[in-house]
Amino acid sequence: MLFLASALGILILCVIITAAWKKRARNRAIANILRSVKENAGERQGKALCIVNPISGGGVARQFFESLVLPVFKKRGWEVVPFYTTAELHALVYCSVLPANTNYDLVVSVGGDGLFYEVINGFWIRQRRNKGIEQCRLPEFCIAPLGTSNGIFTSLFPDMRKKKTWETTMAAIDGPSSGKYRVQKADLLEAEITRWITSSPLGDRKENLTSIIQNNENRVMFSLSISIGLIAEGDVLMESKLRFFPGWAASARVIVSQGIALLSRKLKRARIRWTPVKIEERDGKRIVTPQPPREEIDDFYGVTLINIPWLASDAMCAPEAKVDDGLMHLMIIRKTAAIIPLVQTLSNADRGEHLKMSFMEMHPCTSFELDPLESKAVVVADGMILGSCAFKIRLKPSVTTFRV
Repeated sequence: MLFLASALGILILCVIITAAWKKRARNRAIANILRSVKENAGERQGKALCIVNPISGGGVARQFFESLVLPVFKKRGWEVVPFYTTAELHALVYCSVLPANTNYDLVVSVGGDGLFYEVINGFWIRQRRNKGIEQCRLPEFCIAPLGTSNGIFTSLFPDMRKKKTWETTMAAIDGPSSGKYRVQKADLLEAEITRWITSSPLGDRKENLTSIIQNNENRVMFSLSISIGLIAEGDVLMESKLRFFPGWAASARVIVSQGIALLSRKLKRARIRWTPVKIEERDGKRIVTPQPPREEIDDFYGVTLINIPWLASDAMCAPEAKVDDGLMHLMIIRKTAAIIPLVQTLSNADRGEHLKMSFMEMHPCTSFELDPLESKAVVVADGMILGSCAFKIRLKPSVTTFRV
């Protein structure tokens, strides 16, 4: 007993020492970055709205914003308006009710992909509400990648995915804050809910989201993916059964939830319909030719419609996708999948080699519809749990602008 207590004490001490060492190294790195940033003594660069999810990335988002993002923008002559979220959907509601004549030169999303989901939907609702008002348009965005997955940032900066947090954060804000940036257009996907089957399994915590969608003509925007099956089940587990994980263990929470979803691997029955395309290279140009629509009614382990290459920094689910390719990419996990090959897909996803599995299919397409044929087939869009619903997708090509 004494031995176990001693071992536990040593383990706790090692964890504390490691955390302290990492924090010191992080602070020194940030201090070095700030010393290298030159003061802008000229005209003001612009006005930036920085929307911060303080608990994102295991609780480090607020610290990184206040110690790195905010000082860099201010040193380079920006007027910064910070906004801290305090609850789910806070950013969505805040952005949707901004006055039509209130505009920013740049909107910085400081957090993960879920925060940007809220931000883009909020501004999109605001734009629809004020249709015809020229000033009320979608702003240009910058992603400070301080979430757990960071799929959008990784799709924009694939070479930075294994860098330290302060390196990726500085890479994201360096160009936009200094004025030496390039503009990257990106597609968005609009889901129209055609039939509600059951509400979210999370109960009252998600009722507000359902109400917002219903009040917006049953439409919602997303930038990463919408799915049923394994990926969706993992998200549901994270939000329901695994919320006890502390913030600093966010990555472990993702791994555990996806592991449980894989081990349980429940089939979902659904009807899917899509318009595939044939892609050819001719004289250095890409030729996209629509094919006859396809429809299937079957049991699936997973159906995921993907918009960008990386759904997370370690998951290149759609290797052939681009953020502005004007296409959707349908990933199907067939019912023939066995447990061991399914587990192998986890280790292969960061290289895109999961598509070599016989039970995995990827179809580039221009339209998509899904109708769950059971009430337990929960739909998840960009990590937001919608409940069981039928929907159809419209592609919105190059409607979003990132500064990178």
